[in-house]
Amino acid sequence: MRVHELYFNSQGWPVAAPLRYAPLSLASPAVVADVTNADVPGAYKYVDHGKDISATIKGSQAIRLGADGSVSGAGTGNWLHRGSNLIDLTVGGTTFNGVLSRQWNPTANRFVVTFSAQSDSGVSIWGVRASD
Repeated sequence: MRVHELYFNSQGWPVAAPLRYAPLSLASPAVVADVTNADVPGAYKYVDHGKDISATIKGSQAIRLGADGSVSGAGTGNWLHRGSNLIDLTVGGTTFNGVLSRQWNPTANRFVVTFSAQSDSGVSIWGVRASD
């Protein structure tokens, strides 16, 4: 069984966490749920889910969220930490309202920062922190 948490973005829409659920309370050393503005910058694996309905798996691309609020790499634009684990990303001219979280990445064998966001037109994107 695989369970993904659901969060609500600043527009009140549910967004699904990119990685399966794992309780932060089991982390050693302890991991906090709050993702601060300083925690966000870095390299991410980015998935744009689009709006098509297909059994084809969407591949990830490399993007970087800069400390200056920029987005670069496979998508360009900017990001803004809104507090309370909320984030707005503008990628390729489209604004996405999302939620930041810390999730267990089995490939990296550690908890990493992630985001899940949705545009007004219903396009969903995910980001999973890659090693820097």
